[in-house]
Amino acid sequence: MITTLLSIIFVYVFIVLGYIAKRIFREEMSTKTLTLMSVYFLQPFVTIWGFSTAKLHTEHIYVPLVYLGIILMLLIPTILLSRLIFTDIKERAIKPLTKQSNIYV
Repeated sequence: MITTLLSIIFVYVFIVLGYIAKRIFREEMSTKTLTLMSVYFLQPFVTIWGFSTAKLHTEHIYVPLVYLGIILMLLIPTILLSRLIFTDIKERAIKPLTKQSNIYV
């Protein structure tokens, strides 16, 4: 019962925060302002609330580590291969762009 009430209270807190932000920013309220508020202010609240209501298991740590491992397994050979194929640093950056846009230098 208490957790349900806390969830409902948090929803109303976010509604009040949105109303206060609209009153403060008036004409300055743009998509950039909303994005910044979401990333720096609202997302930490949602993250902390999510971790406080759910139990933390080893899968929550294991899955990001597997993702990081896969990314590194793909990224490191790609970087090494690009150093073998392209000797000039500018070619490494320009060649993929020119082939995609059908512009040949």
